[in-house]
Amino acid sequence: MARFSIKEEYEHFLHCEVIENNFAFLCDNINPSDHVDFLRSERIFDQETVEDIMSQTTTRQRCRTFLGYLKRRGHTAFQIFVKSLMKNRTQVFIVKRLNVALEDLKNHPPVSIAERKPRPSDDEIISSRVLDESDTQANMKNNNREIPKSIEKQLPIPGQPGAIPLPVRPTTQNNNEHLPSSSGKNPSLIAHQI
Repeated sequence: MARFSIKEEYEHFLHCEVIENNFAFLCDNINPSDHVDFLRSERIFDQETVEDIMSQTTTRQRCRTFLGYLKRRGHTAFQIFVKSLMKNRTQVFIVKRLNVALEDLKNHPPVSIAERKPRPSDDEIISSRVLDESDTQANMKNNNREIPKSIEKQLPIPGQPGAIPLPVRPTTQNNNEHLPSSSGKNPSLIAHQI
């Protein structure tokens, strides 16, 4: 296989792989009609593309068509799509999953991808060596699964719209149901001992 000639081609290939690897998840969780206008305003889609996507009869068919066009629109299309997801702050969990998948693919690419990665230029080699020590330590500490700071500042707090729901605690009639009743001890003392 031929080596990618430029970094943008490699990034586009990675973005397409992320979309393919998360295709079913994306079809289950996105509604293309929420994103086509933004992608059109950013010149990723044209009017004909939007009409083709919206002419599909079901949301799932629209999503398949949407993702197919997204994969063919170059290396910036994926980034603009992520920006669209963040714009409404209602689907941040999708952004997190896509970012983790992209980082995993970058850090542990399949052999077929790793062999095709473009060779870095001298400037890229020098700039990659000049890393802030705190960034390196933070990435090592978090096993490279850290969310970029620019996105983290925009993330909602659990319980807010677009965030993960707060855990629901089961309600029981008697809080001491799990305590043994035949022990002869006062249940409140047992609870304090635990």
